Parts: sequence; structure tokens; C-alpha cells
Amino acid sequence: MKVRSSSFSLPPITTTKAGCRLRFYFFINGPPATVGSNKLQVFVQYAQNKAHETRPLAELHLNASADLQQRWMSAVVHFTSAKRPFQFVFTGLLANRSTSMAVDDLTYSTDCLPVKVIRQSTTTTKQPPVTGSGQPSTGTTAVVPEKRHQKPGDSSKATKIAVGITVPLTLIACLAIGYYFFRRYQASKQTSENVVLSMTQLQDQHED
Repeated sequence: MKVRSSSFSLPPITTTKAGCRLRFYFFINGPPATVGSNKLQVFVQYAQNKAHETRPLAELHLNASADLQQRWMSAVVHFTSAKRPFQFVFTGLLANRSTSMAVDDLTYSTDCLPVKVIRQSTTTTKQPPVTGSGQPSTGTTAVVPEKRHQKPGDSSKATKIAVGITVPLTLIACLAIGYYFFRRYQASKQTSENVVLSMTQLQDQHED
């Protein structure tokens, strides 16, 4: 009888001294004659290893005399001796093509901890400039300001802003100058009328 297998793994985790508990539900369905040969195995694989451990933490299968109902079964695996990151690996062994197997609703206990990704920080050391003699220079170094490259759209934008400011100011100045000359004209006209009136009054007095 040829047995088919399929596997999947969970993300790497770590655990405390109390150990990590994984609760899940599994479903196995197949012909009654081969139901006892269908197995669901749970292994542990350490993060640095390419393969899981040879001995499974759990090996689950149905009892041909009592577990032939179409239902989900619950299971719990407990792993305590983890001193480095590890992951759970599920492997299903199917004895018949008409056999189906599924795993669902996986839940970790609070002692199962996610693996923290540590990023290595790189430190760069600035070396002093080297002169023509091959020795590091101890003198002062002139700092050249970085030249900013102007974008093509910046000049047109600046022109629009300048025009938007200059035109209103020009109009205000023209109005102020016009009002000033208008007031001068009104004042000179009033003065001329007063002079004519005064001369008329003097002439009338002289004739009397």
C-alpha cells in the first residue's frame, strides 16, 4: 500500500521555561479499511536545521472502531526543551487516494513567544583626509556648500508669485498718486476762486 504524505510548518517561535502549548483541531476521513493507517504527525524543527526532528511530538490517528464519525477532533502538543527558536511541522500520511485530512483553529499558549528580529547596526568611521605625502592631514578642511539644483518648474512658479505680488502693489501706488494730484487740483481750484472773490470785493468797495 503506497502512502502519500504532505507537510506544512508554522512560523518560528521561542518559549519560556514553562514550555509552549499548541492547541488545534484536525479532521481525518477515509475508507474504514484504511482509516487506522492515516496519521497526522507533529514534529519540531529548529530554526537553523534543514529538517525536523526524527521523533514526533504527537502522532494522531482515528480508531477504526469508534472514531469513524464525520467530526473534528481536538489535540494539544506541549514542547518544553527549547533553548533556541523552533517551529512546529505538521505531516499527514494518507493511505488511500480517497482519504482527506485537515487542520484548523491553531492556538498558541501565552508561553509561546514570537521570534524577535535583531537588525545589526553598522557603524562607519570617518577617516581624516590624506595629503600628497601619504600622511593624514591635521589642518582645517574647507567645507564647500552643496549646490542646489533648481527644478525647471521652480522658476516659473517664482515668476507667478512675483507677478501676483507686484501687480496689486502697483495698482495701489497708482491710486495713491492719482488721489494726491486730485487733492492738489481741488486745493488750487479753491484758492483761485477765493482770489477772484477777493478782487471782486475790492473793486466794489473802490467804486463806492
